[in-house]
Amino acid sequence: MTEVVAAARRQAQEAFERLRRYLIVALQAGLAAGLSWYVANTLLHNPQPLFAPAAAVGTIAAAIGNRVRRTAELLGGVILGVLVGDLIIQVIGNGPVQTGLVVALAISAAVVFRGSGAVMVQAGSTAVLLGTVEPSGPDLAVPRTLNALVGGGVAVVVALLLLPLNPVRVVHRAAGASLGIFAHQLTVAAEALAAGDPGRADAALQRLQAAEAERRQTTEIVAAAAEVASLSPWRWRRRSQLRRYEAPCLGT
Repeated sequence: MTEVVAAARRQAQEAFERLRRYLIVALQAGLAAGLSWYVANTLLHNPQPLFAPAAAVGTIAAAIGNRVRRTAELLGGVILGVLVGDLIIQVIGNGPVQTGLVVALAISAAVVFRGSGAVMVQAGSTAVLLGTVEPSGPDLAVPRTLNALVGGGVAVVVALLLLPLNPVRVVHRAAGASLGIFAHQLTVAAEALAAGDPGRADAALQRLQAAEAERRQTTEIVAAAAEVASLSPWRWRRRSQLRRYEAPCLGT
């Protein structure tokens, strides 16, 4: 019973730490979704503003770092999907076969231009949208492109200007625990090797391998913090403080 209680407490503590670490992402996504919907619907009078908040949330939540690149990928994928989809649908019409062909061509175009997975997803999903709309239906190419621009742009503004994370605080929370695990297990492994205890050394190695996911997560958080410190004018003074974390966390 004692072990069960201890395990439950560890799980609860880990859940709390994850929530505390990513709460800022949830808040940013909520703010970006609301603002992008307002801009697309109220200011631009877009009758179908759904994709703007979806694009904003995708930009914020898909990766907490590289938001600017993520926005460029989002726009690139949508534009590719629009160009390929609109041209093909105008020639061969819509339907299941046409939709499949358009999606294949849109993703192939993304591959030719060395697009990432995000670009291929956006190109394919945009092609699907265009391929399933009746020819006499509303033109969705321009509104979807505009919504992608609004959602991605608002996401970047929220992440870098309106609600930027505190890079030093976020990295300290994430890196402190991660580096503590690696430092402790490396010490245990060194002591085991010095004592000629291969079983203990192997156990330490297994725990280090299990902590690799934690290290990758910490690396992502450090990259996001560095992006904010470099691009957000409110966080520029934090750049020098972040440098001491970058080498051990990024493995350089």
